[in-house]
Amino acid sequence: MWLMSESNDAEIVDAEVVEEEASSRFSIGQIITRIKDLPTSALAVVIIMLIGSTGGAVLYADDVIEWVRGEPDYQLIDFAQTLVDMGHPEWAGRMSGTVEERTTAEWIKSNFSSMGIPSTIEEFDVPMFVIGEEPELSICTPGDIGETFPNLACSNTDLNRDILEFDHRMDFVLQGYSGSAFIRYVDDIDIIDLGTGNESADWPGAANSVALIHQLPETESNTVLFERASNNDVAGLIIINERQNCDELIDGDCVPYFKTVDISAISNIPVELGFIMVSKSVGQTIIDMVMNGDGQLQFM
Repeated sequence: MWLMSESNDAEIVDAEVVEEEASSRFSIGQIITRIKDLPTSALAVVIIMLIGSTGGAVLYADDVIEWVRGEPDYQLIDFAQTLVDMGHPEWAGRMSGTVEERTTAEWIKSNFSSMGIPSTIEEFDVPMFVIGEEPELSICTPGDIGETFPNLACSNTDLNRDILEFDHRMDFVLQGYSGSAFIRYVDDIDIIDLGTGNESADWPGAANSVALIHQLPETESNTVLFERASNNDVAGLIIINERQNCDELIDGDCVPYFKTVDISAISNIPVELGFIMVSKSVGQTIIDMVMNGDGQLQFM
């Protein structure tokens, strides 16, 4: 009986406390509504009153902050959201010659025209290359079978192999007039670091291998590098971006981007010379896992 009585008393006390808080909140809430119309000079007095109230400054902190902030005095421009939408991955970077690029051009023309700026879309004949299947870049670390039988490393029979795949347009970007590389894990191809790839670099030593180039301020153009790779029978060309947009888009990294090649300067374009740019972080991963580790590169 005593236990039940104590429980009932506790419930009554709790109910009274809640009712008292609700009553207090209601009265102070009315005060907040009224003082919002007071001049700024009365702000200090109001704050002192709130602090002096029982829990008022805590219970109504949000109301006070909202009042002090006031209404925003700006408005987003109409096409701001469209600009954001066009940067979405679904637009695939609006690469040259794509439907996304054409749609973007039409949208820009429409906006200029609506602002009274005469606008036209002009077309030019530009030599283009065609991307067949989605490019692939990955690294395989051999499993138990591959370590025991090197000839089977990273093959389908190497069941517990570990594969690290990189995303096209995110981790690496195909460069203009890249050929169709066909470098598989089982080829266990060598990767030769040629520094900035200048004329004094050991290009002949990279024959039938993948040449790794560091893009620094002194690194020459894609056209020059592509021609040197072609003249020395290089099987694949990978540029590590260490120069552009570093720490601007991704903290601690340099994002890869598209660059083309001046085909008028090259007599014979090699159709089997794959040419890509990778981010700084991916380039370091290739160095650590393949050049300085047991990883095997696949570049297709």
